[in-house]
Amino acid sequence: MRMRGFVLAAGFGTRLRPLTDHLPKALVPFAGIPLLEHAVAFLEKNDVAPIGINAHYLPQTIEGWVRDHQAKYSLFVELPEIRGTGGALDVAREFLSGDDTFLIANADIVTRFDIKSKINSFEASDDICRLIAFPPSGRGTILYDPQTMTYMGTPGKDEVSGNVASADFIGITLYRKEFLELITGEDFSIIPVWKRAQNHGMRVSVAIADDGFWRDLGTPLALAQAHFDLIDGLLPPFPPSCAGIDFQRKGRFPEVWEEERKALCGPYCWIDDPSFEPQPGESRLVVFNEGKRYNRHNNNGLLITPWGEIGIDD
Repeated sequence: MRMRGFVLAAGFGTRLRPLTDHLPKALVPFAGIPLLEHAVAFLEKNDVAPIGINAHYLPQTIEGWVRDHQAKYSLFVELPEIRGTGGALDVAREFLSGDDTFLIANADIVTRFDIKSKINSFEASDDICRLIAFPPSGRGTILYDPQTMTYMGTPGKDEVSGNVASADFIGITLYRKEFLELITGEDFSIIPVWKRAQNHGMRVSVAIADDGFWRDLGTPLALAQAHFDLIDGLLPPFPPSCAGIDFQRKGRFPEVWEEERKALCGPYCWIDDPSFEPQPGESRLVVFNEGKRYNRHNNNGLLITPWGEIGIDD
């Protein structure tokens, strides 16, 4: 059975300003490649096709990205208002109903896990919807019954009793096309629609990926840390953007750099811009192409972008 995909790329990314004053969050680079491109590559590698994409903020930039990829993706622009996940499914209803099942993924995550087994298990079930999650890194973002794997709500918002566990929802959800019948033109958040499905006697479940990697890249610290995870070998590299990782020195450097320039950098410097001039001992830097240095007192712990520096620990 074929499962089609849809990537949510309409968000503003306000926590990544000033970078997202110029780019939508979905086009923020990670390891030199836009987040949107990472998302569709992961889905395509796992035979999810065709793929749709939504846009709202700076939509012309997403449109340009689609054109650059020979318009192989279906684009849905939400205007004049952003519609949220519920609205995104409403806008793309005809596209999403083209196959029996579909997958929704946030553009601002990077992940590697055995998604094919999760898809196969979902398609063999009677569930209307299944949320993909990882074991919690803290209190978790969703609640579920560990015996039945039934979705039970959100920590701190829903009162639940009985046997309850938490997990980190990674922004990937599997649906049957019948779920679209529950969505109205008034829906913004998708969470009330999950509960609506349950109220209609439909099963909304949770699947835990016990092995793999995921990170939400919606904050400066998370975006930087994902680069550092590549340097540490915790995340498989994405050639060709990861060429130049020096695992011993704990850095990523342009191939044209000589050893003397590399030696100036402390640990965890990810440098995409070959013209960047490092200062002795600075560390925990992510320097984008055409990144410009400004007169900050502290030169450690920065995203250095074409439009300004962002402190990752601020």
